[in-house]
Amino acid sequence: MTTEPGSHLREPKRGLIILAGALAVAVVTALVVIGTRPEPPQTTGAIAGGQSPTPAGPVTTAASAPSVPPSAVPSSVPPSPSNSVPPSSAAAASTKPAPKTTSAKPAAPPASLPSSFPNASNTGVRPGVKLKARGDITVTKNGTVLNALDVTGVITVQASNVVISNTRVTNKGKADWGIVQTAGASNLVVMDSEIRGNGSESMHQGIYNIGGHITVKRTEISRIADGVATNRGLIEDCYLHSPQVYDGDHVDMIQSTEGPPSGASLTIRHNTIINDELQTSAIALFQDFGVARNALIVDNYLAGGAYTVYGGEGDHGQSSNIRIENNTFGKDVFPKIGQYGPIAHFDAGGPGNTFTGNVYADTKTPVSLS
Repeated sequence: MTTEPGSHLREPKRGLIILAGALAVAVVTALVVIGTRPEPPQTTGAIAGGQSPTPAGPVTTAASAPSVPPSAVPSSVPPSPSNSVPPSSAAAASTKPAPKTTSAKPAAPPASLPSSFPNASNTGVRPGVKLKARGDITVTKNGTVLNALDVTGVITVQASNVVISNTRVTNKGKADWGIVQTAGASNLVVMDSEIRGNGSESMHQGIYNIGGHITVKRTEISRIADGVATNRGLIEDCYLHSPQVYDGDHVDMIQSTEGPPSGASLTIRHNTIINDELQTSAIALFQDFGVARNALIVDNYLAGGAYTVYGGEGDHGQSSNIRIENNTFGKDVFPKIGQYGPIAHFDAGGPGNTFTGNVYADTKTPVSLS
């Protein structure tokens, strides 16, 4: 096991939430906020193609927004595993190593990103798409499609089989997230979109999932503390970079805090993930609330953080089926890939765990666990 200097109890990220959404003849929504997370907006209104958001408050949509061209919508959405509600803030957080930090970022060498990996030119809103301005949106109808929107605020998804496509999300003030899929919702697809902090106020998480399966494809996420926080789903062909840190933040471009439920998994495939901060990671598989398991990290370009990858070892039990394969580790931020190295807390003896085919970008030589 590789360790970095010092250790500390990882600070809770402004509390945890339990969100429950139920649909019947009428929509009843209850939000229980634990800690200091602000409540997602619940003001109702109508959304219609081409209209501006109601100045008095956010928009709630129980009907489809402007449709996506058929070619832009996936032909099928992955089946939803059973949902789980995240633990309360009283649950014990696992101990994470704490890197020593300095007051300034290191000077990054010129980018060495191979052209075959995702970048700003092949992720995000597609060229030629004209966006329509919106405020906060709450989705309550299954199968809703949001397309070609420029959202200043938060998209709260309380329904299943929702698609968000060719959409830009920017926070209008201090925000916990840009997009959230709540407990009870599943099969959210976010594709060809951009999620970014406004540069002056914190957006803590770009996408936060406490529901079921989620798919994120060809999406650019930047100027946030955590890019995607989920324990299950598929993140593919995305570009996550340039985090922006405020007091109390721990930076993980992709973060899982426990393994998925039985029958589910987390796949992180063919993304560019660069954390140019002094902490914490590009990808973190933690054990805050349960044993890490059933994760595939494959064919990504990874760089930065204290350690670039945290590999799932923790206090809740032995990790299993953690496969870290055929990734390229770049020295774009630090000579050691991460400030202290490429990987930490990976249990090579865990059943089904593999670390193979991973290479340094400059030399193409194997990355070792030592």
